[in-house]
Parts: sequence; C-alpha cells; structure tokens
Amino acid sequence: MAAIELWGSQAGAEDLQGVTATRIFRAPLATWMSDCPKIGSEFPNYPPLRLRRRQWEPLTPSPTGTGPAGEVKVICEYSTYQFIEDAPEEEWSISGEVLEMGLGRKWVSTDRICQQALGIIFPLADWRLKLVVPEVPKVHLVLQMGKVNGYDWLGFSAGNLLFHGGESQSRFDYERQRYIYVMTLHFTYRPVPWNYQWRAGEQRRIDGVLVYKDDGQPVMVDGAAGVGGWDRMEPVLYGFGDFDPLIGRPPRYPVFPT
Repeated sequence: MAAIELWGSQAGAEDLQGVTATRIFRAPLATWMSDCPKIGSEFPNYPPLRLRRRQWEPLTPSPTGTGPAGEVKVICEYSTYQFIEDAPEEEWSISGEVLEMGLGRKWVSTDRICQQALGIIFPLADWRLKLVVPEVPKVHLVLQMGKVNGYDWLGFSAGNLLFHGGESQSRFDYERQRYIYVMTLHFTYRPVPWNYQWRAGEQRRIDGVLVYKDDGQPVMVDGAAGVGGWDRMEPVLYGFGDFDPLIGRPPRYPVFPT
C-alpha cells in the first residue's frame, strides 16, 4: 500500500516570520520514507513552502500484536523559514592602497608644479560573502576570478567589485539527507572602477631628454596628457564578469565586450 494523505491534512498558519503548513499521511512502516514527500519538496500549489521536517508515529499494531507497527502516521512540516545556519553571512575589512598622486599637481602657495611622488592612501574594502549552497559552481569560480562585475550587482556599481576567488567546505546535512556546501566568496570593492588608474601628468621630452624651464620647473606636454587624472586603458586591465552564477542565479550575459 502506498502512502495515503489523510482528509484535512493540509493545515497552515502565518506569522511575522513566514508561513508554516502540515500534511499528514498514512503509510506502511517499511516504505514510508520513500512513499511520502521528501525533505525540500514543495507544498502543493505554493512553491515557497518547503518540507523541512518529517515525523512518524505508530498507527496500527503489527498483525501478530508484537514488534513494530505495521503502519505509521507521517506528519510533514513545511515552512518558508530559512535555516539559521543557511542565512548568508558577510565580513567587511576596510583598508587602503597607496597611490603616487603628487606628480603633475601644483602647490597652492607657490603655484609651482609638484615634482614629488607623494603617496596618497586610497580606500579599499575587502568583502567576504558566505553562502550555504547545494553544489559549488566550480566552473564559474574559475571563469570569474580576476574579473570585475560587468553590471550593477548586489548594490555595487558596475566595474567596482573585483572577484578574487573562493573556497568551500562540505558537510552532510542529516535533516535533508544530502551533502551541502559552505562557500565563501572573496571580493574587493574600490570607489573608483578597477579599470581606472591614476595617470600622472606627462613631462615634455626633446630627443628623449626631459624639458625644464629656466627656474627648474618641468614643462608638461599640452592637453590632457599634461594633467594628472583617473584614466583607463584599451584593452581593459580587468575583464568584465557575470557574477550571478556565483550565487546560484542563471547567467545574464554570455560575453562581455573588452
């Protein structure tokens, strides 16, 4: 005899944490684990509800009156709640990189061009995202490493988040009866897009020799090249990545322009 769902079994409740529901089945003791809904399966007509727990208890004695019950009542508990240990975790570490941003600027009090390679601390933020996933996206981890987000992603503007790779650990989940993986993704956020670097103003040369004025001040080339500023190169330093598959979402774009 296969599992039979009892009349009135689909009861539920809703509160501030989410929705819960139950289904009750009658099934043979020997086969109830395979006959009844499996852990993680959807509630009928309401996909957000997932089976989180199954409980069974004797329903009838065995034909001989001794030994284990011949049938059991199986109570399946569904919920939209997320396991506490499954909730994403974040770690932030704020640091900085030293950039030489003095060359080509002017001193305010003297109106003379700065000839010192002054080190300026520019902010960076290391971000680690820890997720519990059913499987590790190994191929995407390799493909996206060393790339920047090609589109606005999880609140980060396109090009500002650099992916450094990730790590994972497996453990057996007895409630769900399968292996799950704890994966940590490593990123670094930069307020200025990673493909923009500080470019110092270029000093004029004649036959390879740097040109100076009579007072020792450097002569800068004309136009934008003679003034320092943020600039990018072609082709770009960092390729554009599609980070959605890293967190279990389908890819958005197969190819990004360089």
